[in-house]
Amino acid sequence: MDYKYDLAISLLDEDVQLGWDIVNKLGNPDKIFFYRKDVDDITFSNGVNVFSEIFANQARFVLVLYREKYGNTDWTAIEYSVIQERFKKTIKTDNSPILFCKLDNAPKPTWLPETYLYHKIDKLDDLVRLLRKKITDHGGISFPQTAEERLKLNLAKKKYEESFKNKVFHSQELADQARSEAANLKSKLYLKLEKVAKENNLLFREKTEHIGSNIPIAILNVTFDSISIFLKDNQVATNSIEGAFVEIIIHKNNQRILKKYKKKYYITSNNIEGWRNMNDSNFLSTDGLVEVIFQDIVDVISI
Repeated sequence: MDYKYDLAISLLDEDVQLGWDIVNKLGNPDKIFFYRKDVDDITFSNGVNVFSEIFANQARFVLVLYREKYGNTDWTAIEYSVIQERFKKTIKTDNSPILFCKLDNAPKPTWLPETYLYHKIDKLDDLVRLLRKKITDHGGISFPQTAEERLKLNLAKKKYEESFKNKVFHSQELADQARSEAANLKSKLYLKLEKVAKENNLLFREKTEHIGSNIPIAILNVTFDSISIFLKDNQVATNSIEGAFVEIIIHKNNQRILKKYKKKYYITSNNIEGWRNMNDSNFLSTDGLVEVIFQDIVDVISI
């Protein structure tokens, strides 16, 4: 997809100077939308349509400079609504093209996952460095990372991956954490489905499953509307998660598989527990994975 801008900044009037500082630090202002910078281009346009299109489709990446009053002014209310919808549509990748940067102690929006990590401005250079990386990760080339930044990030990532892999093979603590998070995944998925079923008067029924094992295994088997959802934590050892994974299957009539997931336990360098694909890609927090599964269920039922 071709983008007009590699970055769009959403902010309150009181943070205009910070917006200018970010533009100047990144360079290449033609690839950044910032309403104070581009006011001449939108003066005689329909502001609602222009802003909505930019934040929904024309900007590769969006930075929200968030504080308590954000979303309550005319323009940030428009941007906020569009950004919220875009975030929800991209949660499946757990690599959303939106970064919230908190500028005060305001509570976060209720629609953001509990595990969503805000960036906080301690040093402007750190924010600019993060933006460069995020935009580059999403295919942007307007604000390339320096060689030194790439080296530091790659070395840190390599070091963490090696330490995590060493724990995988023989760690009682990690195995316990994995089983606990699988149980958490089961519980959150169950509660999500139960709540939506009650609110919409849909069929919801849990089937009893008995698995003989000395290891506590998370099992879920429920009927939701016209389909069934089965979850099983495939743990094979008490002191290792090597080869272990959680399997989730969406099926119909116990035969036709509509969707299938295999995820293995992982902890990010920011200490967020969650799940990765078997090839170590596409990390999702437990909340994120529940939302992905639920959105797929909605898609299946809607067909």
